[in-house]
Amino acid sequence: MTEIRALFAEFLKLHAAKKMDEWQEKMFLPEAVCVRTTGDGKVAVFPVADLARSIAEEAKTLDEQHEIFEDVRIEVYGNAAHYATTWTLFHNGKVARKGRAFFSLVKKEGAWKIASLVWYRE
Repeated sequence: MTEIRALFAEFLKLHAAKKMDEWQEKMFLPEAVCVRTTGDGKVAVFPVADLARSIAEEAKTLDEQHEIFEDVRIEVYGNAAHYATTWTLFHNGKVARKGRAFFSLVKKEGAWKIASLVWYRE
């Protein structure tokens, strides 16, 4: 679990530093899929490259961005794991969005990587 906690510490650090290319490369499998859900029932599915690009574009308009994870739950079964968290995204020090995220992880070549990300946005 220590390795998984370190992975997500790096995830948040790279996000705050607006290093989205490095964030995508270090954190995710190249084939990773992202799924966004909202309270109105809409579901959007897209590759992680699209998410990284979207975050990078939005970050260009901001002085500062960061995200916090709370209420974290981690389950590990061999080379597979699940990381669930409540998240809050801040833009220029103010809450921008909140929700819950579910990450599916795999250990590949000795390192944990995100295989999929499903999140609910309030």
